[in-house]
Amino acid sequence: MNMKSLKYLAVVGVMAVSQVDAQNVSTYAGVQYTDSGRFLGTADNPKNTELYSRPNGIAVDNNGRIWVSDEHNIMLLDGNTSRNRGGYRGDPNSSQSMGYFDGAATASRFTFPTGLAVHPTANDLYICDRDNSSIRKASKFVNSSNSTLFSTYAGYSDWTGGYVDGSLTDARFRFPEDAEFDASGILYICDFMNHCIRKISSGQVSTLAGDGSQSPGYTDANGKSARFSYPSGIGMDSMGTYWLQIETTDALDELN
Repeated sequence: MNMKSLKYLAVVGVMAVSQVDAQNVSTYAGVQYTDSGRFLGTADNPKNTELYSRPNGIAVDNNGRIWVSDEHNIMLLDGNTSRNRGGYRGDPNSSQSMGYFDGAATASRFTFPTGLAVHPTANDLYICDRDNSSIRKASKFVNSSNSTLFSTYAGYSDWTGGYVDGSLTDARFRFPEDAEFDASGILYICDFMNHCIRKISSGQVSTLAGDGSQSPGYTDANGKSARFSYPSGIGMDSMGTYWLQIETTDALDELN
């Protein structure tokens, strides 16, 4: 499956896709509706009656559970149950729905979380909190009675964002859009408005490709000589090659 297909699935909802040549697509969770502001306001719902509001990111943890970033929430598909693990539980159009707060479960706040990635061994969830220009972390979920604890992993809340390489607390991002781990636990991030690919390893944030310029471009080259135009999706294939979706050029780039 190419990267554009992966991004499409993340944007329109959570779907089950069978591994055959003519793929059969069926709704896995959620209910289609065309009006706005619908919500259930409860923590746990059957997955086939859940009301999502603009689901964007998706990741599968090491226990086979599916995490979803909703408009201002972090959701978990646990068997046949959809659970709100973080963020505001009420009307997504409410002024209380978005914000920036680290804490347990629905005391936490996000502003349009997008890409999700699960650590390959620790099973913690990492979240691109896009409009807060930060990377958030969720402690691993054990069972339905345990609150998920959310913290800031890298960067901090900044509506305009920035561009700084350095320690986790010193680093700055500008609307990070998607993230992916490699097998060794190194995290790669599409820094959307900085038009570059960032890397987090051993507590340090660095720029892997692109120069962090706010001006989009399109250049095949090594490292900081490369240019991107709003990188928005990243995924790794079975050979360990990373593929990027570049939004405005309608292109797929290979990162190796």
